Amino acid sequence: MKTDRKISLSALKTEQSNSAAPDLDRRSALEIARFINAEDSTVASAVQRVLPQIARAIDLVAAALRKGGRLIYV
Repeated sequence: MKTDRKISLSALKTEQSNSAAPDLDRRSALEIARFINAEDSTVASAVQRVLPQIARAIDLVAAALRKGGRLIYV
């Protein structure tokens, strides 16, 4: 699967500071753990919103594997 689309990493939400925790470095370990846990709880709904795209990716990978291709992920 080849794409010519370039992605700017600095534009990804995962590469931005989280405005909900500007002082994360000054919080206790328990507060940090609670914050991470709360953020983790948002994953399922985010995945649900892109299930069609995930299914398409699965189909493309499966087709490539059937043709002797490989899946390499990091």
